Amino acid sequence: MKRLLLLILILNSMIGFNQQIDSLYVSTNSNPNIIDVRTVVLFSNHSNYVDHSHFFSHDTLFLDICYEIGPLTSPVILTNTFSIPVPGVNDSLHLKVRVNRQTTPNCLTSLTTDSIFIGFPFPLLENIALTTSDNKWLSADVYPNPAQNQLTINTDGKTIESIQLFNVLGEKIMERNSSNSKIDLLDIQNGIYFLVVKTNEGILKKKIVVSK
Repeated sequence: MKRLLLLILILNSMIGFNQQIDSLYVSTNSNPNIIDVRTVVLFSNHSNYVDHSHFFSHDTLFLDICYEIGPLTSPVILTNTFSIPVPGVNDSLHLKVRVNRQTTPNCLTSLTTDSIFIGFPFPLLENIALTTSDNKWLSADVYPNPAQNQLTINTDGKTIESIQLFNVLGEKIMERNSSNSKIDLLDIQNGIYFLVVKTNEGILKKKIVVSK
């Protein structure tokens, strides 16, 4: 992974909404006046991407992403990539990404539930990869990590209702509705994954590494 070029990070999570930015990637585009911004957002409820907008204010580029949050508790990771023009920017660029929960249809009005603010040299010298806290919700012990063929989840007495595993692209590669605390990784390739475990008391999210 390329060296992180992080100058400023402000994470602002609004209590009461399990809709949070997990990762942010900024990369170069074939057009030098465009940057590609990829976001990985974790939700506790079934959700859908609706719309986005961007604008400049002084030296800061704002990217607002709006999602529809459903009533069904079904953890999901959504990944989106946005190509954004940045004409006339020299020396440095500030980027603020805001995740919004729609409050009226088509995101005519929305509520910001999470945001990240970073600053970096521009033009980009190398890509930026930013990952926030590995565990935002319930605490639990997941071991071994890195894992080879099996993973064990200790939820400290909480009952496991379902287990999902996502890759870094936000694609669901495993889902199991079972209280079994052991996960078979024999068919899982080496890489970084996001484990989402629904329990009777809430949701656990953990980044894991499979290395065989």
